[in-house]
Amino acid sequence: LGEGEYPLKGGINESGSFMNMSNATLAWEALSKLDFWVDINLWSCPNNGTADYVFPCTHWLETNTGRVSQGAGGIFGAEPCSENMRQEIADKLGIQYCDVYGLSEIMGPGVAMECAERGGLHIAEDQFYCEIIDPETLEVLPDGEVGELVITTLTRECSPMIRYRTRDVTTINAEPCACGRTHRKIGRLLGRTDDMLIIRGTNVFPSQIEDVLTGIEEVTPHYHIIVETRGGMDALIVETELRPE
Repeated sequence: LGEGEYPLKGGINESGSFMNMSNATLAWEALSKLDFWVDINLWSCPNNGTADYVFPCTHWLETNTGRVSQGAGGIFGAEPCSENMRQEIADKLGIQYCDVYGLSEIMGPGVAMECAERGGLHIAEDQFYCEIIDPETLEVLPDGEVGELVITTLTRECSPMIRYRTRDVTTINAEPCACGRTHRKIGRLLGRTDDMLIIRGTNVFPSQIEDVLTGIEEVTPHYHIIVETRGGMDALIVETELRPE
């Protein structure tokens, strides 16, 4: 790219597979070296549209060669992102941001999907039965309470899963949705039971720290969490980077 007798200055792609069917790191490196790039469907596969890949590209679109999408939508899963980062991706790309939830042990993406109302992710209840439990006592919790998501497959014949513990922390909402769908919804994931930190008696999830950082314009959403013991008490230190001038 940019070298040799005939350096490549730009490109046009129609297949929609540039990012999601290739190495995302190499794809981003290529994008950053081009003068322009037109892609009709940059992220076409929902299961590969992770925020970690997309967020750096929003900065690239701020250059004078970038053009945000018109009336397009993006389906993002695989890794959670904070509400602030989600809104920034939507604003910079000019798209409607929709979450999709899934896990490899169950079926991958498609267990639950967000609608245009953005009030949670509708569970595919003809395929899965979802419950919220207390991760310590395993007691089933009523709708609306925060706990660990447990999933039972209803139609899988080869390898059914019964009350599979996902370790994902969320809620279930059974209230009617303005979109008209009647399936219950899970809330956006709050974290995982196995990445929760307990600092001086307070439960802290990395997603909460990210939500604070993405609300500060002067810093990037890339951070490092350090837990130390000082004077017999746990101390949490967050290292992050300043945005370039």
